[in-house]
Amino acid sequence: MSSGDVTRDGRGEGPARVGRPAEDGLQGGIGPYRQIARLGEGGMGVVYRGADPAGRDVAIKVLQPDIADDPTALRRLAREVDMMRRVRSPHVADVLDADVTADHPYVVTRFVPGRPLDEVVALRGPLRAGDLHLLALGLAKALVAVHEAGAVHRDLKPSNVMIVDGEPVVIDFGIAQAPDSARLTRAGMFTGAPGYVAPEVLDDERATSASDVHAWAATVAFAATGRPAFGQGSLEAVFSNILSGRAELTGVPEPLLGVLRSALARDPRSRPSAAALVETISGLDLGQGPGPPGRHPHGPPYTEGSGPGPRRAPGSPRPSGPAGAPPASAGRLAVAPAWSRLFAYLVVATVVSITIMMPVAGIVLALAGVFVLHAGDAASGRPGADAGAFRLLTAPLSAPAALLRAAVLTALTVPYAAVFAVLITLGLIALVVVGVHPNVLGACAWGTGASVYVLWAGPGVHAPRRHLVRVFGAVAPEPGRIALVSVLLGTLAFVAVVGAVSLTPSFAPMYGLEYALAKPLDRLVHALD
Repeated sequence: MSSGDVTRDGRGEGPARVGRPAEDGLQGGIGPYRQIARLGEGGMGVVYRGADPAGRDVAIKVLQPDIADDPTALRRLAREVDMMRRVRSPHVADVLDADVTADHPYVVTRFVPGRPLDEVVALRGPLRAGDLHLLALGLAKALVAVHEAGAVHRDLKPSNVMIVDGEPVVIDFGIAQAPDSARLTRAGMFTGAPGYVAPEVLDDERATSASDVHAWAATVAFAATGRPAFGQGSLEAVFSNILSGRAELTGVPEPLLGVLRSALARDPRSRPSAAALVETISGLDLGQGPGPPGRHPHGPPYTEGSGPGPRRAPGSPRPSGPAGAPPASAGRLAVAPAWSRLFAYLVVATVVSITIMMPVAGIVLALAGVFVLHAGDAASGRPGADAGAFRLLTAPLSAPAALLRAAVLTALTVPYAAVFAVLITLGLIALVVVGVHPNVLGACAWGTGASVYVLWAGPGVHAPRRHLVRVFGAVAPEPGRIALVSVLLGTLAFVAVVGAVSLTPSFAPMYGLEYALAKPLDRLVHALD
């Protein structure tokens, strides 16, 4: 639901309400959900803050009576809700539940802690550099997820974008609609914010995924400049600018201008797809910015809802799903981090196993890798550094302080790891006293492998593994990529571990090191035996 709904001719701030109010007869309960507070109202109905049976906060949208009393509209909405529940993206608020057959049909979504984009811009001014890059890329990814589910959002605008730790999350599916379904709004009305409506919608054509792309460009342009791209005058003037394609983009960073102009094309067929936007934006470099816009010291966080009414109070728990069940989709916000941690450990296991097979080459590889990860972790606080895997890995190249910090941390960790190498090697050799005769070179190899584990993930060493988790969070934020990375890393780790336990270690290219190590250790074995 959106408070920005207007009549088709522009005479009014919202469509007239007919019939009984949407909230009549609710009496504090909406299905199994407890009604807590009224958040706002729009063309589709009323939004409430509520709680599921487990006490977790949810947002509940109750349909307006004229829609609720229309069987055709409800059938279309039921199909739409099915599509909305298939959307899988950390940049889209999850649809948790719905009941279009209830006396008061409703749709339930999760709360999104954060602040609306329009308020972020009002408080801090236009977004810059890394912040703007995160916004543009995240919104494009959100549209990819929506369109892949077969839906069209139809009301993308700054007030429907929440900023959460610098990342955008699209909310308010109250008017999202399948491309092949008729409008759910009343005759003579369109639903949406005037400055973010595509020209074909003003021409009474059906909204499509290309219409969302147009709204994406208008929203990003607003974030970059602090003003609506099609002006702030009368509705007639705004509509005229939209229909004639007169977008004011002064102030938009040069790297973004081309893609915004393309996405704002008058002809929907000339606009890029959301997937093409993701590819293009991922390759743009907008420079450094002041920090994530969602972290602002003034005022409480806001969350999903319509209109200017109250939103989620600070400290409210985030729901994990309706009726005590976990949400069907959580994207990178819930599922992917666990996989990213698993991937990080698979990488560590692979590097350790390679080191056991080839101690000299392995330790060189491990030291180089841990330096890169320390540098990436040191640079990860820079705005925009977490926009993608490539930027996560290359951000230190433009941050000399991060490289210096990485060199110091790596150097300090080497003696710590060396102690473990010596202890593990001597511990394996000492097994001779209980009748186990170890291969001394194998003991050295396993000791070296232990030192590599300490370098990457030992007690007190967090940065390398932490940055690996960040990288895999960017590489595999969604189920398809998670499956692919799982197969690749799982296979690689399995082969490496099998090699470590079955092959004789090779000290190439320093073959003389084998003799230098074997001779004194053999003496130690004989002394203990």
